[in-house]
Amino acid sequence: MTDSRDGEPPAALVIRYDPLWRSPLHKPYKKKIESKIADIASCSFGPGGSITAALFLREFVKDTPGWVHIDTGASTPGYMAGPGRAEGGEAFAVRALYRFLHDPYTKTDA
Repeated sequence: MTDSRDGEPPAALVIRYDPLWRSPLHKPYKKKIESKIADIASCSFGPGGSITAALFLREFVKDTPGWVHIDTGASTPGYMAGPGRAEGGEAFAVRALYRFLHDPYTKTDA
């Protein structure tokens, strides 16, 4: 995720039970999306799947000042289940994404 200049995600994307964080764009993982038959491979194998997905997407937003990659199809293993984190598949980060898109357009009384 690209983010504010101080390295932290935009405040609207940080809400309780729906954490987001800056993903490392680990340069050595770029080898995982190299392809012999295409400009770039759209999937990789082994560890670092969300990182390689972000590296893949970065190839298409090089001239964009800000972008975000959110794995909304994440799953929670039973040992990590808790408030706001049901066991099994979930729509990870949807609440934070909704707030990020909704709040700037919602009139509030100051």
